[in-house]
Amino acid sequence: MLFRNFVGPDLAFACEARGKSVHAFSFATDESPPEKPRYCGLRFQITYVYVLHYVPDSDWEQATYDVAYPFSRERIMCDIMHAPGKTGEDTLKVLEKQWASLGLGRHDFVCGVGDGGGENEGSQGVHSLMEASVCAYVRRRCLGHLPWRVADAGLDAMDDRRKRLKDLSTFLRDGTTWSRLQAIAVAPVGAGGLALVKPCSVGFQRLFATSPPKIIEERPECVAEFLAWLLPKQSQLAQLVAADLATRSVSAQSAVVARATLSSREECLRRHVDFVLLKKGLFLLYNCKAHPHIAATSTFQALVDKAASIILSTAIDDSFLELMQVAAHSKV
Repeated sequence: MLFRNFVGPDLAFACEARGKSVHAFSFATDESPPEKPRYCGLRFQITYVYVLHYVPDSDWEQATYDVAYPFSRERIMCDIMHAPGKTGEDTLKVLEKQWASLGLGRHDFVCGVGDGGGENEGSQGVHSLMEASVCAYVRRRCLGHLPWRVADAGLDAMDDRRKRLKDLSTFLRDGTTWSRLQAIAVAPVGAGGLALVKPCSVGFQRLFATSPPKIIEERPECVAEFLAWLLPKQSQLAQLVAADLATRSVSAQSAVVARATLSSREECLRRHVDFVLLKKGLFLLYNCKAHPHIAATSTFQALVDKAASIILSTAIDDSFLELMQVAAHSKV
């Protein structure tokens, strides 16, 4: 299955600029499961090709390039294709089809970026197959996945709180639960509600403007987003969930866990600490999103050292206080 990525005639660089201003290419690739039900069963391979357009060597001595790089950057998204297998050989076949639409082949690439999945790493992964074909090829790991694994270690240290957080998310998103909680929040006490907020009021919008985010396995950023959404609402949700479950019989384990974890003062407080530590662990991810070109802001080692210092720091500084204030000032 192929989705054309109509990028226009400018991509003639693949043939015209090669050997002139462009000497080699790099790529970044990863699998992305489709969100829409109509694509169920498909696995989309998302691939970007990166190009550096160098100025002529004779111009490098100009004063302009004392403070600027002698090249311009270009990123091109390849056609999105279904990846039928998870082996390195299957994935490389898909990549070669994506590159072919730009007039490129495997020998044009000197660098590739992927995550730690088996289709990329290992003796038969994409990187190994590329290394066997291109002697100058360099494999790289996606910087976005490194903080994911760091955050995973922190989530594992949360013990059962991580599972209870997932159960809470599952319960709040299940069926009519979210709409029932809205009705209970605005209904008068005499009608079985709690009258916590008025319909369409600022308080109602603050509590219900956004529905509970979904926690996706192996994606720590989703846990951070759910905590950012949850922390300012914990006390009110505890009342609403208790009132909801008092008026209906729900046998699901997620419902039992939701009521228990929201009513536990200790767990509510621990979730604040979990959120701060998780955001610290994801610093490198957020930095990469804000600064896609590391060389423009820092060196790789300096960036890693800064991430380590943030994770290990116990200082009550401005960044720590800003994260803790999420409970009082929701930006979600």
